[in-house]
Amino acid sequence: MESDRSDIWLSQTDVPDAKSAIFIGEINDEIIKNEMHNFPTGILVISLLNISDLLNKYQNLFFEKANQNISDLKESVEKFLRLDQDNSPIVKCSHLTNSDEAKKYLDALDLVIGVIDSTLRVRKTRKETGFLRQSHVIKNLANYLNNRIPDEWKNLASGSIAVVVGAGPSLDCTLNLLKSLDKPLIISTDSGLRSLQKLGIKPNFVLSIDPEKTFESCCDAGFTKGTLILSTQSNPSWSDNWNNSVRFISGRVISEDWLSEKGVGKTSVLAENNVGLSAISFANFLSPSLIILVGMDLSGGGQGEIRYAKITGREQIVTNASVNHEIPGNFSETVLTPFLSDWQETSQTCQKISSIRPIINLNDRGAKLEGTNIIHPDDFNNIKDTLNENFSPFPIQPLDLNLSRSINQFGKTQLAIKLTRICDLVWKTIHNRNKSNPSIGLKILLSDKEIASVLGDYTFSVFSILLSKKKIEHQTIELAYSQLEQLIWQLEDSILDMNPSEDFITAFLLGKVN
Repeated sequence: MESDRSDIWLSQTDVPDAKSAIFIGEINDEIIKNEMHNFPTGILVISLLNISDLLNKYQNLFFEKANQNISDLKESVEKFLRLDQDNSPIVKCSHLTNSDEAKKYLDALDLVIGVIDSTLRVRKTRKETGFLRQSHVIKNLANYLNNRIPDEWKNLASGSIAVVVGAGPSLDCTLNLLKSLDKPLIISTDSGLRSLQKLGIKPNFVLSIDPEKTFESCCDAGFTKGTLILSTQSNPSWSDNWNNSVRFISGRVISEDWLSEKGVGKTSVLAENNVGLSAISFANFLSPSLIILVGMDLSGGGQGEIRYAKITGREQIVTNASVNHEIPGNFSETVLTPFLSDWQETSQTCQKISSIRPIINLNDRGAKLEGTNIIHPDDFNNIKDTLNENFSPFPIQPLDLNLSRSINQFGKTQLAIKLTRICDLVWKTIHNRNKSNPSIGLKILLSDKEIASVLGDYTFSVFSILLSKKKIEHQTIELAYSQLEQLIWQLEDSILDMNPSEDFITAFLLGKVN
């Protein structure tokens, strides 16, 4: 078949079970027609050529212009990936003969690979840790309702320098330089916290959004300086051990979307992709006059496997990635990274922020972040006096720091009533499930939009099993029911922790919520 000839494609990925494909470049109609039966789910063509005649012929053929807005193209690729939740598509790029158009196609190729990488990681994570993530969401529910960050923090750092502390290998030679700055605002990622403790630097804010990363793995007991910023999926060990104030930011969480529909507005800054990126976005939200990044390498040391600086106490944790991607470097043409989507999103965010305020990337290695000004540690002494002269010290305890965003008791009571009704429906399904075919009850239950949204990532992980064409083992369904019971017990505890009205609490304890 013509489309199998090796000289047609410049590159293509190897996905044995692929039922869909993405073609990038100048691809003629004959090649597309020959490939259609190989990919029954569909083919997405990203090109500058017109294929309108074929689009009218094939319902599972899709087309996007290669030179369109990046965010629109990204949205279209994400939509196409949703056609097959189990398998990723093969990606094929044609030979590029026109040098003027080649960059558009290569940019599209980078975007597609990044979106697939990010989507697969999210899907894999949700399938493997859906119950854990949703358990955290439910345990953090009351705190999220009562202690979201307020919009009044928007100008908290105006006139000051905000330093975002990551945990990359370069942190070993950059962190100590912060001591020469006159009271900057320090925002630490969770993995960078122990390094601050070792140097006696007190953070103003600490962010942790990873469901599996515990307080104990990042910090010694008692070092709970500053305000802790969490997401609903954060490991509860952080709020359990933190002695100072705790605030929450919203994220890309299904249950939070449901809460938003019920009037619980999301925060102006979101937890996104990874804690480093979230910390940069949070710093930007506080409106400093300058942002400095330290330990934001976005690439690994060695052959890409070294993830953390020695000073973090996490240097023994390495990344065993099957694929390391070559991306632009700060002091070399390219560097290796297993975190392709992390780097892409962080670089795009930095580029957007840099149009509002300058960003310095204090680093002696690492990946290039668009829009940032790279400063080598050896050159930092040349600019520190200028920084101290031109930017104000951050106040020790701004008055706005005591504020939080919450909903009133009436709103919490109404929400508690809705959640209690959902709990009752779930318990009814659990107790009355068909013993010979218990999966039926779960399918019906999780097909309800309200229930599916409240159970969020658990729904996603279980539904992927229920919709699979493979035979479902009895013990798998029983485990799903066992996890569901645990979530509902936790949800009922959280309903009481929300501080609804006394009348509701009485009715709830007596089982008489209408």
